[in-house]
Amino acid sequence: MHLLKTALICAMPFMLAAASRAEDAADLLNASAPLDTIHTQRTDVPTIGPEGQYTTGQDGGTVPVQDNPLCSANMGPTLSITTEILLWKLENAVNQPVAVDLYSLTTRLTTADMGFGYQPGMKTDVKYLSPEEDSAFEIVYYGIYEWTDNREIDSPPNPGGPGNVRLPANFGNFNGTAYSNPPTAAQLEAGTHDWATADSMTFRNQATFNSVEANLVWGGQKTNSGVMFGPRYLGLYESFRMQAFSSYINGANPPPSVYNISTRNDLLGAQVGYFYRQKSDCWDNYFYFKGALYGNNCRQDTFVTDDASGVVLRNFSPSASITASSLEAGLSGARRINKTWLLRFGYDAIWVQDVARATDQLDFTTNPTAGSTLQFRQGALMHGGNIGFEARY
Repeated sequence: MHLLKTALICAMPFMLAAASRAEDAADLLNASAPLDTIHTQRTDVPTIGPEGQYTTGQDGGTVPVQDNPLCSANMGPTLSITTEILLWKLENAVNQPVAVDLYSLTTRLTTADMGFGYQPGMKTDVKYLSPEEDSAFEIVYYGIYEWTDNREIDSPPNPGGPGNVRLPANFGNFNGTAYSNPPTAAQLEAGTHDWATADSMTFRNQATFNSVEANLVWGGQKTNSGVMFGPRYLGLYESFRMQAFSSYINGANPPPSVYNISTRNDLLGAQVGYFYRQKSDCWDNYFYFKGALYGNNCRQDTFVTDDASGVVLRNFSPSASITASSLEAGLSGARRINKTWLLRFGYDAIWVQDVARATDQLDFTTNPTAGSTLQFRQGALMHGGNIGFEARY
């Protein structure tokens, strides 16, 4: 559904581009424009011959008459609007076991097994392209809205005995006595019920990412390189949910016990960047690199139950404010379709350091305060391709 919505939004420029190309062709046939207004100025004047005739523009510059005017860059003040489909992946950095065999302790599932594959998103860039070298401005937004992975680990049949799926470490040891309310430290040290004798366990890993930035750019259309700087916001939200079903403890068809963790990272800061651009007739190639520092207001919520959710083992919501950073780079190409529309495609990657990842908050020890603090032992690497359209007015 998310892919369909994104595709429908980004397919709209296809129809507009077809109509605009027909209009542009008619304009070129019916209304002549001075060549030096639709071509980059040329100062080299080769020998006039049958294979390469040149003409002089109004300002004394020369332009090749055989160039396709539809592919010539618009050198006037231009408003550029780009809409692209993203296909990005979020890498997992920590390999934490989350399900093991009750008897052999063989690992059945790890957090690395639940990586986030390529998920569609959307990118919008609104830019003022000045013909001067020092007066460009842009606003950029992009987001991936629902990275998701689901898994289920089932126990082999064991009639009358416990299921053999459990959590690792002491949290998955068997506690043969009933809990008090709240559980005592000794009961927690003895382990859990559902999480130690599960017939099955289900897992759901989710994440969303949003980025908004506004940049002043030194380097207009006539330059090959330039710098940028401005404010930027990043939002990385994740959740990791586990459920355990144990008929050995709670009878047939028991409701699940749950282990829920969610994290929120709201990063606000400033970035600087560098870009290099190369134009060649109908093509516009672009490389950029950005670095940023942020203040990260982050929070995690941990909620854990046992005995078919009848006993609350953990309920914590710690928060913190820390300094974070990011590095981003990308390479893209644009093919001019007509004087208004360009087809764009490329690849981008961003690394964000010092963010709270949901799976990094997992703690399977039986310490009563386990899960009550924020952990920052891994960053977030996101990367992927993009394709879409740019319109210049």
